[in-house]
Amino acid sequence: GTAAPHTRIAFTTGSTATLRVPGLPPPDSAAMPTPWRVLIVDDHPIVRTGLAALVDAEPDLQVCGHAADVDEALRTLDALAPDVVLVDLSLRESNGLDFVKEATRRDVRTIVVSMQDKPIWVERCLAAGAVGYVQKSDAGRCVVTAIQRARARRIYVSESMSELLLSHRQGRERNGSTKEKRTD
Repeated sequence: GTAAPHTRIAFTTGSTATLRVPGLPPPDSAAMPTPWRVLIVDDHPIVRTGLAALVDAEPDLQVCGHAADVDEALRTLDALAPDVVLVDLSLRESNGLDFVKEATRRDVRTIVVSMQDKPIWVERCLAAGAVGYVQKSDAGRCVVTAIQRARARRIYVSESMSELLLSHRQGRERNGSTKEKRTD
């Protein structure tokens, strides 16, 4: 006969175990949602690798591709149709903010993962259509939460950036200036 994909074994001690046959899905895989496909756009390979490790450690997430600049990211976006994109602002010979705008036009959710720590960048990214902003220094503990929020159609800004953003806005309101000169 053929072996079942999963075999339940009862031990004489009264305990049981389920053995999984490699290459076959777990018994409850039909109940699991389709993993969300994540594209990572950053010009530093070590950052892409680190973000990929965080994403791939989650059972409901899956890295579908990588890109190092906007042109490559747009080609990859068309070819792989990710659900969400993690993108840096500073890319070689290109600007991540331009990518956010284009991805938004294509109805793809983007989360900016950047070293930029000025509140104006958060505002610009959200205005361009990003659904999240995570500082790279917070990425290890925040990027998965940001993706989960994006999946729930909610906006996420990491705590450190939220505090800076609120302080910045509060300071502008006290000074009577609600608009800041934009350069983009």
